[in-house]
Amino acid sequence: MTRRMLPAGLAVLLMAAPIAGQAPVADVIEVLSIGAVDGPPESTLSGVVGVEVASTGDILIGDRGGSSIRVFSPAGAFVRAFGREGDGPSEFRALATIGMLGDTVYALDWRLRKVAEFALDGTLIRTRRIDYSPWRHGLISRIQPLRSGDLVLESGSGCNLPRRPGFDSQWWLLLLPEDGEAITPIAQEDLGRSVPVYGTDDDPFCTAVAFPFRAGPVAAVRPDGVVAYGTGDAGRLSFFRLPRRGDDITGLGPPIGHVSLPGGRRAIGRGERARWIDRQAAPWAGDNSLPGRAALVREALEAVRFPKEWPAYDRVRFDADGGVWVRRPPERDAGPAVWDVYAPDGEYRGRVALPASLRVRHIRRDAVYGVIRDDWDVEYVKKYEVRWSG
Repeated sequence: MTRRMLPAGLAVLLMAAPIAGQAPVADVIEVLSIGAVDGPPESTLSGVVGVEVASTGDILIGDRGGSSIRVFSPAGAFVRAFGREGDGPSEFRALATIGMLGDTVYALDWRLRKVAEFALDGTLIRTRRIDYSPWRHGLISRIQPLRSGDLVLESGSGCNLPRRPGFDSQWWLLLLPEDGEAITPIAQEDLGRSVPVYGTDDDPFCTAVAFPFRAGPVAAVRPDGVVAYGTGDAGRLSFFRLPRRGDDITGLGPPIGHVSLPGGRRAIGRGERARWIDRQAAPWAGDNSLPGRAALVREALEAVRFPKEWPAYDRVRFDADGGVWVRRPPERDAGPAVWDVYAPDGEYRGRVALPASLRVRHIRRDAVYGVIRDDWDVEYVKKYEVRWSG
């Protein structure tokens, strides 16, 4: 396979990776679960907004419901928690996401418009105010600290009341400089993977229904400022370098390379469309007090134009070593989600099959951490060991 090296050791694959039938498949074993249905408060999770792993192996969980960051040992034992509900420098009102660089923890609160930085032991390092508004920047879902001291934020919007044309279902990649409060958009795209539904003048409401069939922007950012970005409408994932301080920010600019995924896009079956409509409309139909809304939601879903094929991919992540993981849409509701994995030097490593319902939050070379909800809507943080043959 031909490769050429990019800055910071990232390689570009100039040819497609091995076809699906020849790709190595790693063994995946669940080795740890944190969470409880009816356990001690420190083990009961409510709104996990991030999972990070320190150099010690300790696991940090951002818990929105508890307005705190909880630290667990590598074996899953509770160690400490820091943060609480309130308006103080170490407190939160609306914890949105957490990130890490080295052993510094970054916690973003969108309501208090701040980023609080903590040491691993919970000591507050500093608080950074941010000029943020959900009406301008959407709702922030991810934060990536850069080695430069800047922060990259990922955000999105669903539906809005009062309705704002051009603001529905948008996706942003935002830059917060180390020495300022102003947030600058780097990229903005139509999110694509949600359907906004609006009510009537007599019954104003809105909801954004997840729509997994359409390609839309997916991105991941490395601490050195390399961005993996694509829309899933083709089997190619491109890489960009974030603008440096002082540069004009006019988007991601020209790509510095790409990887080509093995295989092609899968056709959308007729039954998949019908099952999606029934599944998304069911909660509204079950609410007997809102029959008009149920009819509006179903009508909107049945009017959606479906593409002929699934996206080539719908998630991308960097692992802690700089390798790239790219997720294909699951083939069945209860089936696994397959991730194509590339090593930091660009070599295709193979495939990893993880539960489709797992929200992957942190990846190491041989371990994946994520969040799963059970049938009772209880959240668990899971660790899966990844074992590569050879």
